[in-house]
Amino acid sequence: MKFRSLKANEIDVFPKIVKESGCMALLYKDARCDMNILDETVGSMNWKREHMVVNNNLFCTVSIYDKEKEEWIGKQDVGVESFAEKVKGQASDSFKRACFNWGIGRELYTIPFIWIRLNKGETYKVEGKFKLNSNINFKVSKIKTIDGRITSLEIIDQKGNKRFSWDDKSIDENNGGIKVSKTSEESTRNKKVKKVYALAEKLAGFDKETMDGKVNDQYNKTEVKFLNNKELEEVLLKWEDFGSKKSK
Repeated sequence: MKFRSLKANEIDVFPKIVKESGCMALLYKDARCDMNILDETVGSMNWKREHMVVNNNLFCTVSIYDKEKEEWIGKQDVGVESFAEKVKGQASDSFKRACFNWGIGRELYTIPFIWIRLNKGETYKVEGKFKLNSNINFKVSKIKTIDGRITSLEIIDQKGNKRFSWDDKSIDENNGGIKVSKTSEESTRNKKVKKVYALAEKLAGFDKETMDGKVNDQYNKTEVKFLNNKELEEVLLKWEDFGSKKSK
């Protein structure tokens, strides 16, 4: 069972961390997108979702009917409650996560670090934190994937202005999506991992074991080096932000 990649208009852009100079953005899909792709690929009568509570956590199982085996095949995941609607948020999140297990939108895990530079007047400050003005929003205008990996991405604002553009030059489109060289990418990642440890020790007195424990608590990864690119950039940005506030 293979699902197609998401289209640009099926992907939402969420500004997770907002600064006066710019914001770190994440890409995500909503539950309606998953439903539409399931209907499109297997037929509306050939999939189902079920929810159950385990240790106060809401799980969702998405099952697809296998005509050859004449049985339902299910994949399950747990949800995280939203700030707005606790129960509905958990139900939706667990469903989307279960669909990730089936492969729907899994390419979103390969997104690059997205930093959108902001213009003067696009933010306001509340209790020391910057927020985007309500009339500022972003959307994906172009996206390309090769073998389940995002290779190019473009984001525009509400006026159609290009605000972010990225191409993975290390992907050889004529060679089955195989990376030409990982040397530069690995070197950059290693530098960022070392910088996280250095900042954590300098700013908070964390040794390597303590920092890895923090990462394990938040991302369920045993060491900083096992974070994906998006997670690593997020952790590094938080430490750099903490350092800049501490120096003031």
